[in-house]
Amino acid sequence: GVQTCALPIYPDTLLIQLDLANLARARGHLAEARQLCEKAVRGLIAARGKDHPAVAQARMELATLYRDQGRCPEAMSQARQAQETLDDVLGTDHQQAVIAYLKMALIAADCRDSSDGESSFNAILTEAGRRYAGLRDALGPGNVEVLRAMVYFADVTAKTPTALATALERYRQAEEGFLAHYASSAKSLAALRLKQVRLLVRMKRFAEARETCDRALRLMDRSLQQQPIHAGLLTALGDIYDAQGLHDEATKPWREALRILTATYGADHPRVVQFREQHKANRP
Repeated sequence: GVQTCALPIYPDTLLIQLDLANLARARGHLAEARQLCEKAVRGLIAARGKDHPAVAQARMELATLYRDQGRCPEAMSQARQAQETLDDVLGTDHQQAVIAYLKMALIAADCRDSSDGESSFNAILTEAGRRYAGLRDALGPGNVEVLRAMVYFADVTAKTPTALATALERYRQAEEGFLAHYASSAKSLAALRLKQVRLLVRMKRFAEARETCDRALRLMDRSLQQQPIHAGLLTALGDIYDAQGLHDEATKPWREALRILTATYGADHPRVVQFREQHKANRP
């Protein structure tokens, strides 16, 4: 696991614990990550008070970890507390509060079958749309925070099967905005295109999926070729082939994706184990 030492309980130290929690999560050590995050939340409340934005940040990290472990009621409780703190301290229209609400909506989308139910998620989704529109109107459609919010909103929308086309359009608008206004990194741009590819596969629009995947793969320079983003794109390429019945063609990109993920995380990492199980099941 992540090696830690006894550190004095100062706010900056507690924020470091959040970084350690994220590192543990990336390595697949979810229980350790949760413990670090819970400790950071308790320490920040003691050091800064329960209504400080740093506490809200830590609560949202903890909510994500609870979600990852299937602990949906706890995830929603932490996410709501984080969102309500930022609403109270910064105002509901502040960009941080809007992003927090969209993050809560994403957790609610993943938890709708086991927490508050579909009707609650629909209400959250409606409010998320209102808040996003308010941020866009206030800052302008080309503002970087608005574009970030658009990606989060698309992530939420993509969880609703009847709204896949809407999610795809939002991803494409965000990509156009980043390209027009900012020097987006190749990795960030590839990640945004990967989201589009996955949606297009779900929508069975395979020609568009392949074209978008190829555009993303062309961004993979030497610095990115051994990173998980490349594995994600190769996995998506294999999925495109497999969904069209081209099982033999799917094998090569899947095998290379597995090699990258294993080299990055180790053979026993949950992400690697899940990949092997899923793609073994996909074989005819």
